[in-house]
Amino acid sequence: MPCGERAALAVADVLRDHVAALRLTPEQAKATAHILACRTGRLGGHLAVCDRCGYKHLAYHSCRDRHCPRCGSLDQALWAEAQLPHLLPISYFHLGFTIPPSLRPFFLGPDRANAFEALFSASSETILEVAASHGIRPGVLAVLHTWTQKQETHPHTHCLVTGGGLGQDGFLHRRRFLFPIKVLRHVFKIKLLQKLRALVKQGKLSLARYSAYQLVRDADSRTRNVDVRRPLAGPEQVVRYSACYTRRIAISDRRLVSYDGTPSSSAIATAKTVIASRPTSSTGRGSAAAS
Repeated sequence: MPCGERAALAVADVLRDHVAALRLTPEQAKATAHILACRTGRLGGHLAVCDRCGYKHLAYHSCRDRHCPRCGSLDQALWAEAQLPHLLPISYFHLGFTIPPSLRPFFLGPDRANAFEALFSASSETILEVAASHGIRPGVLAVLHTWTQKQETHPHTHCLVTGGGLGQDGFLHRRRFLFPIKVLRHVFKIKLLQKLRALVKQGKLSLARYSAYQLVRDADSRTRNVDVRRPLAGPEQVVRYSACYTRRIAISDRRLVSYDGTPSSSAIATAKTVIASRPTSSTGRGSAAAS
C-alpha cells in the first residue's frame, strides 16, 4: 500500500474531549464509540508494507461506520465506479435545485424525511415533465445534499441529466442547452410548494399548521434558484463530486486547522456536527435514478 501521513489532528480528538457534554441517543452513542475506536489498538491491526519504499508499519483497523470521518473512502470510490458504467457517450448537463431560506424549517424537524422526499420528487418530476413537453425522455441521476462545507443547513439536489433523450424518432440530442431555465424554475416552484402544502395538510411535518402556511406563502413570493451547467470536466467529475457527499460526512480530519483543547463553542459545535446532528438513519442524504 502507498505510504501516507496521518493527520496530526483528528475529529476524534475533539469528540473525545467533549463527548461527555453531548446528549446522545443509543444509536449516536454507538456511532461515537466506533469513531473513538477507529484506527486504534481497540480494533486490532495488521502489518502494512509500502510497495514503493518497503517501509513497514502497523496499520490499525478502521471501524467502517458511515458516520466516521476517517472511513468511507472505499465506499465513496466504489459508489462512483458503480455509476460510471451507466453514463452514455453523449453530452450531459448538471442541474442544481435549491430552496429559499424560509423553507428550511421544513427540513429540520423529526419528520424532515417527508420534506426531503418532497424535494427529491419535485426535482426529478420537474426535469421529466419539462423534458416531456419537448418530446424527449432523458436519463436522470439525482443526489440529495442537506448541508454545505461549513456545516450549514442547505437542502438541495444535484441532478446529472443526459443532453437529450428518447423521442418518437429515436434519441434526440440537445448539445448547446437543455431546457429554458425560467420554465424549470416555475415548474419546480409549483411542484415543491404543492407537495409541502399537502404534507402540512396531512400532518406529516413537525410544524404548526399556521406557521407552515406562513412559510409557504413567503416562499411563494420568491424565485427558485435552479442552476443549469455543462460539466466542463465531463459527467464523470459530477459523479465523483456527488460520491463525496453520499458516502462521507461533512467534516474530515484534513479540514481541521488547529485545536487547543479548551471547551470552546467551536469545538463543541464540531463534535455535535459529527454525532448529535447525524442520525444513523440515511434520511439526510441519498441518491436516486430516474429515466
